[in-house]
Amino acid sequence: MLCLKKNLLLQALDRAGGALLIIAASEPRGRIAYANQRLAQLTGWAPEELLGRELGELLISGELPCADDALPGAERVLGHRWRCRDGGDQELAFVVAPLFERPGLPAYWLLSESGRPADGALQRRLMRSSSLDQATGLLSRPSFDELLRRDWGIARREQRSLTLMLFRVDELDAYQSLFGRHATDACLRKVAHVVAGALRRSGDAAARFAAGDLAVLIAGASEHQAKQLGERIAAKVRDLAIHHPRSRIDRYVTLSFGVASLTPAGDAPADQLVKLAARDLDKRCRAARKAGDRRRRHSA
Repeated sequence: MLCLKKNLLLQALDRAGGALLIIAASEPRGRIAYANQRLAQLTGWAPEELLGRELGELLISGELPCADDALPGAERVLGHRWRCRDGGDQELAFVVAPLFERPGLPAYWLLSESGRPADGALQRRLMRSSSLDQATGLLSRPSFDELLRRDWGIARREQRSLTLMLFRVDELDAYQSLFGRHATDACLRKVAHVVAGALRRSGDAAARFAAGDLAVLIAGASEHQAKQLGERIAAKVRDLAIHHPRSRIDRYVTLSFGVASLTPAGDAPADQLVKLAARDLDKRCRAARKAGDRRRRHSA
């Protein structure tokens, strides 16, 4: 029988397609003895940072292996929600297998990834939950914030851009003061339907961000592409021809939008993307009001 050297075995484990983890079976919180490069990519923790730490302290939720997992034929899948290095989280599923140094109780547990949830899985789960905005049917702000943190962490690890679009229904307060809350909710539902209907990829997400603000999160799109999408959405909302007699901008309900696109660098928080998009939105709202004022003066 061939005897492989330890460094060759470690190379093989590091080249495994899925995440692998070996933890001590003698410790209830599972001290980590080995973590491969794939797990490091998914969580942001370098393998050397994980060695010696307790798995329990790195989990937001999820079970650790137990004695029953050492029984013949036992092959349990554990669902884990990991605390990532950047402050986000990552869902993983592991198949548990015992590792024996001698017959009897296992010395270690081998946790091998059984299939990571697809990028859109978190969004679909949130959409099925109660975390929806009742007026628009889009994701609520807390759900969107969770999605943003997750996608920001993924974009940082993969060094790709993430684009945020913020839409604002112009002069919404004036609309509500004239028509009331129920009519305003109906208006927002129509606008939200246009926004959500313009998204084509499963990973794109739309949410109610504030009272009259909607947010769209897109991975991999350039800022130019996002602006083109924003223009199309704004045009479709205007084409709804929802009458707005008190608007300073147009006789119909209109949308202003702001766009920001960033590739996360260092420890920069996701709030940086939000601030840039909000700044662009405020600038465009001011420009829309000024354009509306000029039109009214010329028509007077």
